[in-house]
Amino acid sequence: MRMHLAALLLASAAASTLVVRAQAEPDTATALTLQVGGAVEAPSSMTNEELRSRCEDDLEQVTYTIRGEQHQATCIALAKLVAQARPKLPEGRNHPDLAFVVAVRARDGYTASFSFGELDAMLGGAKAYVALDHDGKPLSEKHAPAELIVTSDKKGSRGVRAIESIEVIDLAERSRQATAR
Repeated sequence: MRMHLAALLLASAAASTLVVRAQAEPDTATALTLQVGGAVEAPSSMTNEELRSRCEDDLEQVTYTIRGEQHQATCIALAKLVAQARPKLPEGRNHPDLAFVVAVRARDGYTASFSFGELDAMLGGAKAYVALDHDGKPLSEKHAPAELIVTSDKKGSRGVRAIESIEVIDLAERSRQATAR
């Protein structure tokens, strides 16, 4: 009986040590950051939690379908996130925003792009969202810190997992620089 009690106490101590150790290790998925930059006045770097907090007033629940299954995510519209970074739209150009592109890049290099006109509700009206969770659960490390969902596309090819950066690119300026060389 005494031996059984000692073994039980030892097992209990080992289990509580494992629990403490598991809680003490940092969660890689929550530490990953998303960069918003390029031709913007307010570049930023945010974790999923920081993005959620910063965009709290603009978050919406989005329902989407993947391979016939319906899912739901807490999202911010890509256009709103880009607008918060304040793109550097040059004065004196006719429709300067139409020469801008947004490139959404994953940690593995996969990239999807959108023209500003495509994201504008009055022109293209693309329904592109930066998702912060999946079916009410935090994103896994494979998908964190955020992922791109495009509900207006007929195919999911522009969906981006594990977003590393969102870059605003002024194509007119790049073209001008290239021809000046």
